[in-house]
Amino acid sequence: MPLQKCEKCGKYFGAENGETLCTDCSSTSKKRAIVTGDIEHDKFTNARALVYDHPHITPQELADELTAMGLKTTIKEIMKYVTEGRLTLVTVDGGTYCSGCGRKIMIGTLCSDCSDKLDKFRKPAATSKPKDDTEKKFVGMHTQKK
Repeated sequence: MPLQKCEKCGKYFGAENGETLCTDCSSTSKKRAIVTGDIEHDKFTNARALVYDHPHITPQELADELTAMGLKTTIKEIMKYVTEGRLTLVTVDGGTYCSGCGRKIMIGTLCSDCSDKLDKFRKPAATSKPKDDTEKKFVGMHTQKK
């Protein structure tokens, strides 16, 4: 039995009769979608499950699999999950780039270095106190002393 590289996930498997998909990928198209009634939640939940089972799946393959499961999904929706940091795809062609320095990143909008710089910038501002009493605002009920 010769070793064959799966066309979908890239894993090697023992091919019989000229198969091009491993058993996991060939059974993926037969999987039923998890349906709760909330379409957006269902799309994401099923996308996450597919990526977990097939870490080297491309966005196009993921959209095709979800559509085959009955959940019409576009690549734009999948890339939105990646940009939001909800889903990580190792095969993203264009990739996502840090909005701070331009370095290629896998999730979110900032790389870890730029995110750390932003956190350091935010922390001192959050802990600063008014310099004198004139900056304080009194809120509440005031009563007159008798």
